[in-house]
Amino acid sequence: MELNEKQNKEKIISWISFILVIFVLGGMFWYVYQEQNNTIAGFQENAQRLQQENEAVNKTLDEMTKNLDKTNTGFQNNVEQLQQENEMVNKTLGTANKTLNELKKTLAKTNDELAVVKFVCSGFTECKQQMGKMLQERLLKRNGIDTFTEEGGGTGLNFYKYFLVPQKWDGSADPVSNEMLAFIKAECPAKIYNQQGFLVSKSRYRISKTKIAEIIMDNSDDGSSEILCAWTVDETTKQFQKID
Repeated sequence: MELNEKQNKEKIISWISFILVIFVLGGMFWYVYQEQNNTIAGFQENAQRLQQENEAVNKTLDEMTKNLDKTNTGFQNNVEQLQQENEMVNKTLGTANKTLNELKKTLAKTNDELAVVKFVCSGFTECKQQMGKMLQERLLKRNGIDTFTEEGGGTGLNFYKYFLVPQKWDGSADPVSNEMLAFIKAECPAKIYNQQGFLVSKSRYRISKTKIAEIIMDNSDDGSSEILCAWTVDETTKQFQKID
């Protein structure tokens, strides 16, 4: 009975966590869309404030050290405490600077308002999966594809072995034609097909009666939201066209 109660509690906690993540995602998306520049400014302001606090602690530490010879040895405990606080401030400052640098790199790489949401979302599998869907839809709309219907795809796909034996494919996924493999090798990042064990997922969208769009995403980190390559296929002519 206690085990069931514990399992029920864990399930409730998991659902609550998932719901909270969704709310956080929605809130952060709206916030970033409106005030992306303010987010960076906020990080810089916090880093500057921590730097000022660090300088103030260092100044106090220096003054206490100078007065130590004129007072009794009891002040040594205070100096040690200030040193510990100084180390904590330095550590916090280092973490803040590291976070700011990572955020700047993310913003520079993606150059869109979803960058901060992706950064916050990076630790949650469900959140990354939802982010992946959002990025796919944004990619299609950015390329003038406003009407589309998802038709499936596959996950955990290993193109490395399909380049070695093109006709073999998992039963849960679609066949890979030689034309597709040739297109991927010509247009997509090499890591998709030249790294043994590198897994990707493929999503397919119907965009017209004779055309489909396919999107390859990084599947090596359990729900990564990084788009690696995307294209459209004319089912009549079998022609591929890359979309960015």
